Amino acid sequence: MTTIKASCPSCGDVELTPPQVRLVVCSVKAWSYYAFTCGSCLEEVRKPAGRDVVALLISGGVIAEPWSVPAEALEEHTGPALSYDDVRDSEYGYGWRIDVLRDGTKIVYHAGLWRGYNSLYVRRLEDKTSIIVLSNKVNWSFRNIGRMFGIIDSKDIDAAELGGN
Repeated sequence: MTTIKASCPSCGDVELTPPQVRLVVCSVKAWSYYAFTCGSCLEEVRKPAGRDVVALLISGGVIAEPWSVPAEALEEHTGPALSYDDVRDSEYGYGWRIDVLRDGTKIVYHAGLWRGYNSLYVRRLEDKTSIIVLSNKVNWSFRNIGRMFGIIDSKDIDAAELGGN
């Protein structure tokens, strides 16, 4: 099997096998990188991967993951940043859903569903509290956002409320 030599900023030189290296090749070439977890300090090390590094790692058996940056993300944006009031009549902006809960709380959120996995990222704008839910089961019951914030804000959390005994 191929041995790949790399260096950890904390530990120095390390030897890796192809499955231990993650190679991400981006449509914006300067954003391509490779990463690995150092076996000594267990820190993730991420380094830029130019054309030569990409070719070398692929020739050594590392599988490249493509990453295409949407053209919209690369457009030049001028003018002031959008505020909540700029988009309050819309429910969608720059990939984020925008909503107001029944109690008047302003939130932004993004949900995802991919091959049996679903996720939810919610941010309460007033205090920047965020909730991130990752699930390997398609179950939309976690979408009761107001209740989740209520549980976070509660000083006295009942175990039964969280699904405990």
